[in-house]
Amino acid sequence: MSRLVPIFGLLLLLALVGCDSGTSMDEPDVMGPVETRISVALLTTALEGGLRETEVHLNNYGQENEERAESWYRSNDAYIRLGPNLGGSEIRFDIPESRSARGPFRFLYYVRDVNIVADSVAVTLPGGPQDLLLTVRFPFEEDGTEFKGHCLTSSGGGCLGSKDSIAPDIQLGDAYVDVLLVPTVAAGALTFDVVDVQFVGDVQAGGFCNINLGFIAFDLCDALGSYKDQITTEITTTVFSAFSEGDLQGQVAAGIQPFLTAFGIGDILSLRRDGAELIIVHQPRLAM
Repeated sequence: MSRLVPIFGLLLLLALVGCDSGTSMDEPDVMGPVETRISVALLTTALEGGLRETEVHLNNYGQENEERAESWYRSNDAYIRLGPNLGGSEIRFDIPESRSARGPFRFLYYVRDVNIVADSVAVTLPGGPQDLLLTVRFPFEEDGTEFKGHCLTSSGGGCLGSKDSIAPDIQLGDAYVDVLLVPTVAAGALTFDVVDVQFVGDVQAGGFCNINLGFIAFDLCDALGSYKDQITTEITTTVFSAFSEGDLQGQVAAGIQPFLTAFGIGDILSLRRDGAELIIVHQPRLAM
C-alpha cells in the first residue's frame, strides 16, 4: 500500500482547516498571480513520504566465473528505483571490483547486497531562514553492509587452499548518501534541482584487517579505503546524473503535485522562503 496517499490526505485536511495548516492565501482583487504560504515542514513531510518508497541497491557480487574468469563480478546490478508515486524510474549502474596484489596473492573484493533503510529516509533544511536548500539522507543497512572478499594465487587456485577464508569480509559502517536539492520552478511546476551528492561510510578498521601469514603481512583496510573512494565516485556521479535528468525531475514534480493541488496552487511563477514558510507565487487555475 502506498505510504504517500495517507500523507496527502493529512495535508489536504490541514489545508481545509485554514490557519492551523500553517498556510494562508492573499485573495487578489482580480484574477491574477497570488501568493500562497505553505509550511516548509509540510513540504518536507510530503517529499519525505514519496522518497521513502525509493530503493537504492548496491551490489556487484555474483557467482564465480559468472561473467569473467577468476572473478565473482556481476555488472549492472546496482540501481536507484523511485517509488510509484514518483514515477517508478529505475537507473542501473556498475560498481567496479577491487583487485589488490599482495605478494603471491590476489585479493578481490565486492559490494554485496547493500540497501538503504527506506523508512529512515529523512529530509532536512540545513541552511538559514531564507535558504531553500534541502538535504535528503538515504541511510544504508548496518546488517549486510560489507565488502565480500576472495583470494586467488597467480595460478588461479585458492590461497593456502581456500578462495574465501584468507580474505575476511569487511564491514562498511555508518554509511549513507546525502542528496542536496533546491526547490525550483519548471514549466509552472515545483521540482527539485540536485546541487550535490555525498556518499559517506567508514571501512571498519581493526585486527581482522591486518593479515599476517608469517612470510607476508598487510592491511586490507588500507587497500579497501581506495576501493571505497572508487565506489564513492561511482555512486555520487550516478545519483547526481539521475536526479539531474529532465524525465526524473518531471516525475518528481508530478509526484508532489497532489500536495500543491490540496492548497489550490496553480501554475507556479516563483517561490521563496520566509523562515518557516515557503511563499509560492502562482496563477490559480480557473474552475471548469
